[in-house]
Amino acid sequence: MRYRLRIAVILFVGSALADDVAGEIGAAGETGADAQTAVESASVDDLIKQLGARRYAERYAAQQQLAQFGLAAFDKLLAATKAQDPEVAAASSRLLQTMTVRWPRAGDPLAVAALLEGYGAQPESDRRDDVVRLGRWGDEGVAALCRIARFDASPRVSRDAALEAIASSSLQTSSTPAGGLEIPEQRRESIANAVSSLEEEYGPSQRAPAKWLSALLLQSTDPAKAYDAWLEAIAIEQKQLDDRRPFTDERLVSKLRWHGLRAQLQAGATSGLLDTVDALTASTPQQAELTLTTALEWMVEAGADEGVDLVLDARRDQLTTKRGLYLAAMIRSQQGRDADADSLAEQAFAMPPAELARRFRDNQKLLDGRLFVGGWLKSRGRAEWAHREYAESAEQTPPLSVNRVYSHWVLAGSLHDHERNAEAEATLSKSLDEIQADARTIASYNNLYEDNDDRLPSLASLQARRSYYAAFAAREQGDDAAEVERLRSALVDEPEDADFIIALYHAAKRQSDDALLTEAKQHVLRLAEVLQERIEEQPGSPRHYNHWAWLISNTEGDFAKAVRYSRKSLELSPGRDAGFLDTLGRCYFAIGDLEQAVAHQREAVSREPHTMVLQRQLNEFEAALTEQQQEAQHQEAQQQGAGAGPAAT
Repeated sequence: MRYRLRIAVILFVGSALADDVAGEIGAAGETGADAQTAVESASVDDLIKQLGARRYAERYAAQQQLAQFGLAAFDKLLAATKAQDPEVAAASSRLLQTMTVRWPRAGDPLAVAALLEGYGAQPESDRRDDVVRLGRWGDEGVAALCRIARFDASPRVSRDAALEAIASSSLQTSSTPAGGLEIPEQRRESIANAVSSLEEEYGPSQRAPAKWLSALLLQSTDPAKAYDAWLEAIAIEQKQLDDRRPFTDERLVSKLRWHGLRAQLQAGATSGLLDTVDALTASTPQQAELTLTTALEWMVEAGADEGVDLVLDARRDQLTTKRGLYLAAMIRSQQGRDADADSLAEQAFAMPPAELARRFRDNQKLLDGRLFVGGWLKSRGRAEWAHREYAESAEQTPPLSVNRVYSHWVLAGSLHDHERNAEAEATLSKSLDEIQADARTIASYNNLYEDNDDRLPSLASLQARRSYYAAFAAREQGDDAAEVERLRSALVDEPEDADFIIALYHAAKRQSDDALLTEAKQHVLRLAEVLQERIEEQPGSPRHYNHWAWLISNTEGDFAKAVRYSRKSLELSPGRDAGFLDTLGRCYFAIGDLEQAVAHQREAVSREPHTMVLQRQLNEFEAALTEQQQEAQHQEAQQQGAGAGPAAT
């Protein structure tokens, strides 16, 4: 489907909005623009003053000339809507109403372009919703967010867009940025390219959100100067908050403080860390421990050991929840204080996770908070602690309950990821034995699944995964026949699971079993045809492209098409999912482009560094690339040696 892109959208600035721009733009000054831009900037200032001239002819001429500047005059006209001279303010507002912003632009991903079509004609609340959507799309939405931060006349929408562009991922709370200390390099490059493009076309901007983007970019070259820039931004925004300006709030100021902390740590300015952390916790008292926990995680990542000890010792009494105690345990473990770490981890495990319990339909508690703590621990590489929480979560609830089955499911998947397949099989067997006790329990579980299919696996999926894990356990024991038998059982329950087919294909290759290989190839062809039909029926669904590419790249077929389909899946799902990147890495490996395979697999690992299956595939690709490079060096040395032989007489 081709999208019609609206070339220009009218930008509206009303009188109510004009009341919100006071203080939104700092004093106009040159910040690195070339001499020609400086001349134009001075001309804009003069022309804006001329909007208040006594003679109509002078006012009209000024309006005509300012209109020719277009968006290059946007910042100063926006500031002029609050001029003391009512004639200047009114004329500036009218000029802004006539300006056009090309929100969708060439090079935007299709989904981004579709969202931006008609963007400027929407009310502010809808534009803010669109900003959130763009933020969820990761790097694909950055250019559009920078555009909005620069030219959306609403101070609030502009601020939201800048912070979404800077964020490394979606927000984990209303005021605490997710992700680690580092802004990913690709995100920084996306922002730099977007800002550079806008400045080349329109000159530098003096809007507060534009300055935030500049502060972020400055961190990579001069973190100390960036820290000063963030301190200035925080002070200005805090003043706006104190003055009760409607375009800011405590949550927004808190986000700026987080970016200030990031720059402070990168600059090595650890002397004031306790004050910074206290300011953060004071700004969100209802989330004080979560704030403290995240700040300490960043400090640990930055290697700010003295600051960590200072904050941990001074604010240890605030780390009283399960997650807080686990964090303290992680810190002590990283410091080599294993006895303290073990003691804190035991305290954390014994503590009920009431503060993290989740409630769903009709306030019915379906999932225990230990599951969420376990996921957090696993994401930080603490699998053993996570597994213990998962297991305890299952034990705390009765058979045939959502929490018990889901806990076993998650635990088994994590055990498999760590190649503990016999334990994974045994874990799923606990739930399956309870479900399959008799016809009544089977019917009960099927009813439970129908009511909770968004979080529970079907009975067939449970059986299939148990067989799959059992097949791996059999392979580890050298039992080829049992491995094949279990894989066939898995395919009976779920014949369209690509992982099962891939495992059968490689078992046939490893065992040199031609009949089994023929059987596996038939499964590959059948599923590839099914997925191709779904792609044609739902060309906008990224999942089917990814599944087709994963199936073929791990077995046999059109590897070049697999690369195209994998790239298509990423194009259709902005955000660069780690699993989709993992598929693209395998596709490039299949066609022999090892450098691209390693590059994309490294990106996948960077997004989920503690998912072991991603790391194992990266190890495989890197080993193959090293071998290829060594072979190339060896051949080059041989050729040079042959060329350096004795000359013929």
